[in-house]
Amino acid sequence: MNKRKFLGLLLIIQLTLLLLFGQVTYGAFGSSDSSNYQDYDESKLYVMWVEHSHCDLGWLSTVEEYYDTQVQNILDRILDHLTDDSSKRFIWSEIGYLEMWWNVQSLERRSQFKQLVDNGQLEIIGGGWVMNDEALPVTVDVLDQITEGHQWVLKNLNTTVRHGWQIDPFGHSSQTASLYPALGFQSFVAARLSDTLKASMRETQELQFVWEGSPSLNNSRLFVNTLYKAYGYSGGPKYPDEIDYDDFVSEIQIYRDRFADGLRTIADAYRTNVILVTFGDDFAYQSDQDFTKGDYLIDQLNEHFDDMVVTRSTLTEYYNFLQFAMKTKQSTVPLFKKDFFPYITESSNPWTGFYTSRPIAKRQIREISSLIRSTDFIYSIASAKAATMSQDIATNFYNLFPSIQFARRMLAITQHHDAVTGTARSYVMYDYLLKLTSARQMCNDIMSKSMELLLLSNANDGVIDATNNVIDQDQENNLFNLQQTIVIDSLKTLKRNDSYSVVIFNSLGWIRKEIVSIRVNCSETSLLNRLVIADENGVSQTLQIVPIVLQRRCIRDQPTSQYSVYFTANVKPLGISTYFISLASSPIQPLVYDPSNVQPIHRNRQTQPLTLSNQLNNIEFNSKGIMKSIQKNNNSFINITNSLSQYSTTESGAYIFVADSDPKKVIFGNHHNDDDEKIKVFKITGHLFDSIVHYQYLEEDQDDNDDCLPTSTQYVRLYKDTNQTDKDLIELGYRVKGEPNKETVIDLETSLINQQYKYFMDNGMESRVRHCCDESVPIGQRYYPLINSIDIKDRQLQFTVFSDRSLGSTVPRLGEIEVMIHRNLQQDDYRGLGFAQKDSTTVDGKLFINFDSIQNSLQIQKKLSTIINSPLVIGMKRIKSVEKYKLEYSTSLGLFNSDDDELPLNLHLMTLKYHDDVTEFSSTSLPTLHLRVQHLFAASQDPTYSLPIQLSSSNIFNNSLLTVSNVHETLLDGIDLDTHQTLGHPSSLSLDDIVIDGEFSLSHKCSGESEFNPGTHYISFKKINTINNNDLLSNSSQSFNNSNNNNNNNNIGDVGDVGGYDIKLGPLQIKNYKLQLQFNHNLQQQQEQQEQSPLTIFNQPPSHFNISIYYTYDFSLTPLDTSHLEDKGKFFHPFMLPKYVGPLFFAVCVCVSAAIIVYKKKDALKNKQVGYIELNQINTHND
Repeated sequence: MNKRKFLGLLLIIQLTLLLLFGQVTYGAFGSSDSSNYQDYDESKLYVMWVEHSHCDLGWLSTVEEYYDTQVQNILDRILDHLTDDSSKRFIWSEIGYLEMWWNVQSLERRSQFKQLVDNGQLEIIGGGWVMNDEALPVTVDVLDQITEGHQWVLKNLNTTVRHGWQIDPFGHSSQTASLYPALGFQSFVAARLSDTLKASMRETQELQFVWEGSPSLNNSRLFVNTLYKAYGYSGGPKYPDEIDYDDFVSEIQIYRDRFADGLRTIADAYRTNVILVTFGDDFAYQSDQDFTKGDYLIDQLNEHFDDMVVTRSTLTEYYNFLQFAMKTKQSTVPLFKKDFFPYITESSNPWTGFYTSRPIAKRQIREISSLIRSTDFIYSIASAKAATMSQDIATNFYNLFPSIQFARRMLAITQHHDAVTGTARSYVMYDYLLKLTSARQMCNDIMSKSMELLLLSNANDGVIDATNNVIDQDQENNLFNLQQTIVIDSLKTLKRNDSYSVVIFNSLGWIRKEIVSIRVNCSETSLLNRLVIADENGVSQTLQIVPIVLQRRCIRDQPTSQYSVYFTANVKPLGISTYFISLASSPIQPLVYDPSNVQPIHRNRQTQPLTLSNQLNNIEFNSKGIMKSIQKNNNSFINITNSLSQYSTTESGAYIFVADSDPKKVIFGNHHNDDDEKIKVFKITGHLFDSIVHYQYLEEDQDDNDDCLPTSTQYVRLYKDTNQTDKDLIELGYRVKGEPNKETVIDLETSLINQQYKYFMDNGMESRVRHCCDESVPIGQRYYPLINSIDIKDRQLQFTVFSDRSLGSTVPRLGEIEVMIHRNLQQDDYRGLGFAQKDSTTVDGKLFINFDSIQNSLQIQKKLSTIINSPLVIGMKRIKSVEKYKLEYSTSLGLFNSDDDELPLNLHLMTLKYHDDVTEFSSTSLPTLHLRVQHLFAASQDPTYSLPIQLSSSNIFNNSLLTVSNVHETLLDGIDLDTHQTLGHPSSLSLDDIVIDGEFSLSHKCSGESEFNPGTHYISFKKINTINNNDLLSNSSQSFNNSNNNNNNNNIGDVGDVGGYDIKLGPLQIKNYKLQLQFNHNLQQQQEQQEQSPLTIFNQPPSHFNISIYYTYDFSLTPLDTSHLEDKGKFFHPFMLPKYVGPLFFAVCVCVSAAIIVYKKKDALKNKQVGYIELNQINTHND
């Protein structure tokens, strides 16, 4: 028997004895009972060995491919090994995969898995549907994906989640620290901090600290444990995870000693002798050897080193032991108040490119997020009505819940740190898009049926007679359709009364008066002047009709057939309004559509001043159509220039942004001097808005676009009605195509000089401070994630830019804001993807500009970003008769308490959701809903709107329709606090027992502190007193009560201690409340009518959503660009290969080839010489 086989046999015998007699010290420490630490020795190192498998929900493969080929096997191995050995421990994070696995398990295996959770061997940590990115998701998406996971864990495993686990996102956001305590988290494990910062943290022993998310929140502190390096095997001591098992056993002494030395090095970076060491990696533990190698190594360490004890552990066991050690050693930790962006590796590789990668996916994620939120609102309220109807209707409506749950989970998957970031392979990104498309179709179906149920008038109480002729029976589907394209030509062939009903839903708690658009196909322009849009009272609305394509480059005489029709919609808070589209019998005077409203501007020859103006803003343009200045009605003034430019790069990839040293190339702007044949400028005028539009075309011989459309466009639009909800915004639209190794940016240069070299970007919840403008630092290292807005301020004025999606942004120089909107890279950046992030798609997008005083800007900033993220939802259907439609349907519905009222601008109804708390709806079992409300203002942000808010939930909903009952507060994931504390294994970790010894000493190397600290004020403000967040019923509280509102636009009610308030919010707080809604109407009469005629909406098949004809915006020239690389297949992972390997290999090949050539030449010469000598010898011999 050779040595290797002999050692293997010894290992098997040893492991058998260990299993039989249980003599390993696994689990000896970790209980919350301090009596278990009686053997604790301060001179020893205690290593808490935490085994995990990091399973991405999509990256190099799709979610389903990963599950089928790897994750299913991993979970099977975990269950088998932990069941066979009670000393083993494991932690699991991604609930999206766990749910897939759970659904195909037998009841016996489910019971075994649950038993492992109950006895503490297997701990659910993090517990979100995915491990979300922290740089880019909006707040509601972070909360929803975590809630989706936590609710599943509670329902199926009867436990709760206590510890955060964010080991792979590319930097960490202060929003995480603000949200996690309100989700029930006690701690947070971080990993990806910039290399130089983490190295310094090791030296100062500050890898563990308390993180304060926001000074506005009393409960926003979180204990953070930062891993020594990365989260994989190589994150700590060198571990031979890829070495053959037999080789590992035969060389165990080498690996054991090396590992022990590494553990001691790690211990030097922490302040206690209890350390966390992760043992796992991406998709680890697919084989039994992953477990047995760990068994052997742990045993070897404990047997040969008296100065350490290695124990398998869960996070709860680790934190319990750590808390004990910190008390014993009287250890302290620093307090950190900033964030960890940007993430920079190897000192010069900034992970800031992913802020913009795949901008189409980023927009679709934001769109579907808003759509699901609106669908949740209307479905939740409709479910209250369904519960009071017949049992068949209630059951049918309850059966829609799996569809909305599916949509939520598809959106949750896209919050993954390789999805919303755009850092997955191209075909995987396309798979995410397909998932979002499925979610959109589900929402279309649910919202359509919910609208039908809510709008059916009380005269018929929810009954649609199959014989009625209200709906166009020629239509395959009678439901409302959210895909908004109308063929006007078809109306002229129908009967005189045929028309479309347009139903508009507002999911916000504020009145909305906004311009909405509907895309129409019309081959006869004469029909456009017969177009009528009327409100519920028959009042015709003012229209503006603009052709989608203003001019084609090479087919200038070809008429357009697509138009955007604009009109002003008025919708109540939580309300529905109805409008009707029809054709008049003759043209309407004055004409609705006038082609002369689109006028070309002759660049460089413009003599008249070129301006856009309304009662709030006057925008002046130069002769090229580039913005020149903005002047407010209060005489505030700035110079401004807008340009579209590109960085060239040969190093950027999906993650990294490293621009070449060449200056940016200007596409549009003052420094661009292309001729009039390539750039066209137009001015659009109308009743509702004016705009300046730029088109840029390619040279004819370069244009592979058969329809001769511009390759890039940019427009500035100013709305005329200053009573609109979004009146303070200037709209800046763009259309760009990804060009190879170009990173496209919009620059807005102003004359405003931002004070103290500061600028401000929100983290999703509040504004955070960034610093500019050190041009010696590479531009990629100065980029930060733009979630909603970025602004600069001088002593009195503020200039703000809002975005329609998450992107990367910076302030490169004083007074200038730069936003990256597209990138197309031709090389990999060696961060693990292994593929170039090639993205040649055409992107349509919008930015929004606000310029005002600091005080006015801060008052409306959060409301504006919320409105941008929550567009009105429009559903349409073709009907036979408006008059008969009005008999069957309500044309206006206000679910808010008062028709003339709205919430104050600092209070936001974030979500209203149903979470499957009952098995079905009925009049005796009302659905329990979850209402999240958000205070939008930070402490000291505003003298009035930063005050705490208190209100009654009955003042939110329309009392004549809905009765609110059983209101109580929960954690943000919808779980009762008592349930959270009772379930799960007790943890002794408490911030009350952790001693803070001052500020984080390396804070000067970070940015991202809150803009608003108690006592902070601007020079144009009055001094603001600090608000006590705990005293929500004090005289400094802001009360909201409709009866006392007196129709004040600001909706600020009486201030004081008024009873009956069940919702109380301090500055910046988000709270979740469980409640029940009772729909009020005559149930007996309704049920009698339902027996006469069945409800038919549930028999309607879902309308098909066709992504190929979906247009992102009103100005979109072409449908959504879903083109992608079909890079599915064999994958080569070059992550471990340095960048110089390729060139080095090439150089070696060249040298070898040269050596061979030289050798051959020398050999040939030698042979020639030998031949010459031999020939001479022969000649001599012959002589």
